[in-house]
Amino acid sequence: MFEDGGYSSGGGGVHPVVGVLDAADAVLADGREVHARGLGDEDLAEVLVRAHALAAKQAELFLRLLAEADTRDLGRRLGASSTTAWLRDALRMRPGTAKTNVDLAHRLTPPAPVEDYAANPAAGPRASRSMPATHTALTAGEISTDHATVISKTMARLPPDV
Repeated sequence: MFEDGGYSSGGGGVHPVVGVLDAADAVLADGREVHARGLGDEDLAEVLVRAHALAAKQAELFLRLLAEADTRDLGRRLGASSTTAWLRDALRMRPGTAKTNVDLAHRLTPPAPVEDYAANPAAGPRASRSMPATHTALTAGEISTDHATVISKTMARLPPDV
């Protein structure tokens, strides 16, 4: 998913993902100083839609990173019982929300094929029923994570032969 490209936490340069997050954080910090009072109603409606689309794009990045973390079994490697448990504790999420996020992450970003399914828990049953059209729509900001979650849960309930 994300190529290492020689970046490491030990000083091999800043990974592009970190750069993207730093840039987004800086822009959003600037946004705290901007007020909507001077916007007309039509402009306000337009910027609300754009802000919501931006949140969907940010959520797609989060879910893509989460899929990578779970594919690496990062939660266990950090001392939790699973990535879901780690996510719940690290981000103070409800257990059901953490599980939904991990499941959605895998449906939107199927892991690369592997030969050792025991070493890659995401490559088993979760790898099936990926949702490329939903992923594309979320990436474009055309749907919200709520929409993607409903689609994912519906897909999970469908019989395997559909």
